[in-house]
Amino acid sequence: MDLNGDGHEDLISGSWPSKLYYYLATEDGWAEREELLDPLGEPVKYGQATNVAPIDWDGDGDMDLLGGEFWGGLYVLENRGGEGVSRFAVLNERSIRVEGFDLSGLGSHTGVTTGDWDGDGRTDVLLGTGEGAIYWIRDESSEGGVELGFPRLLFAPRAMVKSGDRSYVERVGGRLKLAVCDWNHDGVSDLLVGDYQSQRGYAPRKGLSKKEKRRFQELNEAYIELVDTFDAACEERTYWGRGWHDEEKADEAQALVSQVYAEMEPIIDEVELLSSAEEREDEPEGVVWVILRK
Repeated sequence: MDLNGDGHEDLISGSWPSKLYYYLATEDGWAEREELLDPLGEPVKYGQATNVAPIDWDGDGDMDLLGGEFWGGLYVLENRGGEGVSRFAVLNERSIRVEGFDLSGLGSHTGVTTGDWDGDGRTDVLLGTGEGAIYWIRDESSEGGVELGFPRLLFAPRAMVKSGDRSYVERVGGRLKLAVCDWNHDGVSDLLVGDYQSQRGYAPRKGLSKKEKRRFQELNEAYIELVDTFDAACEERTYWGRGWHDEEKADEAQALVSQVYAEMEPIIDEVELLSSAEEREDEPEGVVWVILRK
């Protein structure tokens, strides 16, 4: 995105505290980072773990920004121009809604990117979530500003890697950050997806007897299975609670969350006695995936 009109594509980065930073492109690389400012000269802020992608939101010919953040949802940052580097105004204090649905209901840690996903000449929005889902939000307008349609699930959370894959992990992680590209030059948009991996489960303590090892294996497998159920219930609670603000259905989902956690507690208590705190299998790591369109 060209922030200062010099014909070079500049770089914008979010941050954990909230502020957005830009790096102007120069003949020698990148200039020192600067804070992105609003029309009053104050740093642009709208959430935590921020990230943005360019789009002409209002159809006025300049590039605005869409932002994702820690708690989820989507925020519009309107380009207000100005001398030198453009300044941006945050248009919504809370995540925008589509057809009455609050987009924060899709999940946390939203990673936003933009691109023409269906080849109709309009710029669509794609969101990755902390839970590991990818949504396509199509621009339904034919001209002028963006009119987002209802989100469509492209990629379900905790998707397993196909058999024979060369990756060293078994499934796609969470906190997904996306980029639209034509990876294999076939004229169809593909996705690059960066994730956050955390190996689930425990590592056995050294010196366990055969009986203890068998018991550890049973408990660890039961724990991992329950964690998946627990996560799915949490996602359901978020969908109905934050998305539709439906307290009754959110409470039903919360009841399942509580039930599953009650099942997990005694398993956790027992498996931790047999596991190694130093070698627990939850060290974070990341993977970049190429997702090709068929």
